[in-house]
Amino acid sequence: MSWLDGLRRCTLLVMWSVTGTWGAVVLGPTAQSTVNQEQQACRAEKAMLKTKMAGVFRKFAAAADPAPLDLLVGIDGQIRALLRDRPSHRPCETDLELIFDRRWERMGVTTGFWGDLAYDGRLLLVAHRRHPNSRLRAYTLFSTVFGEARSHGLGVMPDIKAAQAYEAEFPSGPFIKDVYLTIANFHKDLFMVLRDRLADYKYQCFAPYIRATSWSEQRDQAQGVALDYYGRILWLTPGDGGIRSLLEQTRRGTIRAWSFCAD
Repeated sequence: MSWLDGLRRCTLLVMWSVTGTWGAVVLGPTAQSTVNQEQQACRAEKAMLKTKMAGVFRKFAAAADPAPLDLLVGIDGQIRALLRDRPSHRPCETDLELIFDRRWERMGVTTGFWGDLAYDGRLLLVAHRRHPNSRLRAYTLFSTVFGEARSHGLGVMPDIKAAQAYEAEFPSGPFIKDVYLTIANFHKDLFMVLRDRLADYKYQCFAPYIRATSWSEQRDQAQGVALDYYGRILWLTPGDGGIRSLLEQTRRGTIRAWSFCAD
């Protein structure tokens, strides 16, 4: 979800009346019609997602215990695809209010900080722990990068060595784009810590990766790695405007968007 959608969910539209009291903003007919259309589309998207996620859960619930490796990896992929393909702008009630089924927690689907569905990656992690060297290792190894992620997404840090190990072992693997993004975002964040000479909790997150040498040299190195990996993503998906924006902002040195260790 974008920061703007989050802001919409956290902020009430108010105005200061001539009498000095707070009141709700009254939308005109055109604006109200637009809002209604957006909400209808949003609810339709959520209803479709609920139907599809319920279908995935039925397959999961019907599986033997322990579930076969193929099934765990397959369901993991289906969950990731359902959540990845969602529109970024969803201006109606949260997933928690409209579609969340608590039984889905059994397969790692919960609600995140803004009330949207989130997946903690547990099925892939279970599969990898059970059979780390299986024929599906190109899938399961990715679970070592984040482990079982916290649904709220706060304070998350990747295992950057695990990301680099995945790239080395599976340079054309099914999660290579995710690995590229992880490495790019990690070094973009490290670049910002070094650029701004931060001394707060973000410094603490990245301190293990900061050497006792020139910060300016390390800053330039981190910036270069971030640009390299954003470029690799664009080579795979040239039309990705979000990645292109991150690349350009990082190139200019004006980037402010954090990916990891966020509050």
